[in-house]
Amino acid sequence: MSAFNDIMFHDLQIFSAVVGVRSYKNAAQKLGIDLSNIGRRIKILEEQLACQLVVRNKQSIAITPEGMRLYQAFIKHDTAFNAMLDKFQNNLGNEGGDIDIAIPSGIIEYILAKKIPQYLKQNPKININLISQTREMNLVAEKYDFAILRHIPQQNALKIRKIYEIKIQLYCTKEYKDHYGVPEKLNDLDNHMLLGRIQDDLTKIRYYQVYSKTEHNAALHINTRFMTNNVGLDKQAVMSNEVIVGGNDYLYQEELATGKIIKVLPEYYFQSDFQSFYLVSDRNKHRRKIVQDFINYIINIFEEVSRASD
Repeated sequence: MSAFNDIMFHDLQIFSAVVGVRSYKNAAQKLGIDLSNIGRRIKILEEQLACQLVVRNKQSIAITPEGMRLYQAFIKHDTAFNAMLDKFQNNLGNEGGDIDIAIPSGIIEYILAKKIPQYLKQNPKININLISQTREMNLVAEKYDFAILRHIPQQNALKIRKIYEIKIQLYCTKEYKDHYGVPEKLNDLDNHMLLGRIQDDLTKIRYYQVYSKTEHNAALHINTRFMTNNVGLDKQAVMSNEVIVGGNDYLYQEELATGKIIKVLPEYYFQSDFQSFYLVSDRNKHRRKIVQDFINYIINIFEEVSRASD
């Protein structure tokens, strides 16, 4: 590739990022380059092609019809080129590298932390960087390969797949039962200390929908003075023998097997608006084969966890 074409290809990548996020600022963050370079490179590309690609005003940008035709043509060839690279690397059998993932604190990090070492053992050329996020994030602007989120983002150009919905049940220790007894009806929960859930943004989850295996029973208000957003703290708290905690059988499988933990009101499970999890990635970012393979592994993990909880 000549120096001229090499520069134009780079400019086309910048232009493609701008179209994908509809923002010079977000494109600069996504590509890791200075904001001032975005407009300059787009202008140079327009001069080289002798046509206007982007209309920019103070509030937003618009892509011209010529710009959209160029974008669609470039994406088609860029996708084919990346697929060729994937095939080439796969045939060599030496693809490796880093995978950067953002996840929420809580049950997701607990599940993945137990499973990832096994995956790394089977894939010695891969490094996995698991970042627990407690803030709102812009996946397009940041450089993660993908994220697992508790909500569906409002950003455009994202691939979104629901991978898990936790069904909460209640647990306590045998010592708690011996000392305080256990609730026999839902209304009895008012007489016990429950460990509540608080989100990373300090949203307190007070209301749950209550289900049995056969029906939806009611909405339940949880009145608690003790809340966490961390599964590790949940497990420590329940072992104090002073509280009833929420979770699922996967989280407490070892303690249930040894009898340290018992289920409370086992015929019921509880759900809130914050218990679904979504795997999210940038639609316009080339997904390397190692990333896709790891995503498939994660999907299988949560299918397994879901089956174990049914």
